[in-house]
Formats: sequence, C-alpha cells, structure tokens
Amino acid sequence: MIKRLAIHQARQPMILADPSKFEQVSFVKFADIGDVTILTSSLQGLPAGYQRFKNIKEAHS
Repeated sequence: MIKRLAIHQARQPMILADPSKFEQVSFVKFADIGDVTILTSSLQGLPAGYQRFKNIKEAHS
C-alpha cells in the first residue's frame, strides 16, 4: 500500500532492479510495469518479453 502510494505521488517514479530480478514472480504487485521507469545495470540478456518496454533503462556509473 505504501509503495503504491509513493509511486502515484512521485513526479518520476523509478525502480532499481538487478537483471536477475526480471522473470521473478512475487505475490505482491504495487505497480504496472508501464507506471514506472526501471533502471537496471545491464540491458544485455534482458528477457525477450521485456525488450519492447521503452521505460527500462540501463544505469551508467
């Protein structure tokens, strides 16, 4: 509930996700994938089903 509220109140909601987290199933849903910008350390090897999303970005250090 708190994560959902934070996403809806943020100007630009973002999630940091390690590439290994894609394809993981969880029993909790707090946002649709299109509702946030997802930052990950590498787009290489991203599962095919996620490659169509333009809101998944590679974070550079």
